[in-house]
Amino acid sequence: NRTWQTDYTAWDQVKRITLDEAHASGNYAAWSQGRAHNEFVFANIHRLLRDAVEQQHPGAPVGGEGMRHTDTYVGGDIALNSDMVSILHGHERPTQPEYIRCFAEPGAVTGHWVGSYFDRNHAEQKMRWQPWYSLFIGLNSAWWWTVSEDPRIGPAGLMPDLTPSPQFDWMAQEIREIKRGAGKLLLNSNRLHDAIAVHYSMASMRALYSHPNPTGEDREHWSKARIYDRMGIVRSKVAWGYILEDLGLQYVHLRQRDIEKGALINDGY
Repeated sequence: NRTWQTDYTAWDQVKRITLDEAHASGNYAAWSQGRAHNEFVFANIHRLLRDAVEQQHPGAPVGGEGMRHTDTYVGGDIALNSDMVSILHGHERPTQPEYIRCFAEPGAVTGHWVGSYFDRNHAEQKMRWQPWYSLFIGLNSAWWWTVSEDPRIGPAGLMPDLTPSPQFDWMAQEIREIKRGAGKLLLNSNRLHDAIAVHYSMASMRALYSHPNPTGEDREHWSKARIYDRMGIVRSKVAWGYILEDLGLQYVHLRQRDIEKGALINDGY
């Protein structure tokens, strides 16, 4: 009550507040904790489904594919999701593959979608590079979207006569080379890092989302929600990752609970 500036006397009185109500009151604690609960519910759905599948098929990998942006707007706390699934999967977006690398449970199937997206580079160099990028970042599977032709998108996996498209074939050639031995060697090796930790903070993402974009580039979604979080913190995270990598340094994302348990000291960051 003190933090939320309320006078509830029972749990069934507690209600979420909208972002507009948080703006009006100037108190964002109730809104932020409500969003955190949404993120937990979304992640926990995956755990319930995993438990149901494993009852019938013990050991089967279970998880969602193509997680959207990692932010509170879509409920996508990828660190929280990693506890609930044995498939951790996303898209070819800056930072997201790094999150998968850092948070996936041992033995999980990891990967991200590549392929026929209309806004992607489909040059031979890029398509041959893609599997090696996934391998060196620590992902252990390759996913191609999509097999069929569609005028709205880029090259499909298969031509109308069911032969591989050049783009798909370039990527497949590199995967075959990886599977000859190099990939297994790398996937079973221990990744070293340079004792650099980057704080993964959903609280910070929610804080950014709660305020209008200073550039004025926020936009309205069909649900009438405001999308503020595509700029500041996202671009900042990407920039810091590129800076560290350009310096030849390997970093690790740490979530709040890891820091609270002493990871910064215990693991030598």
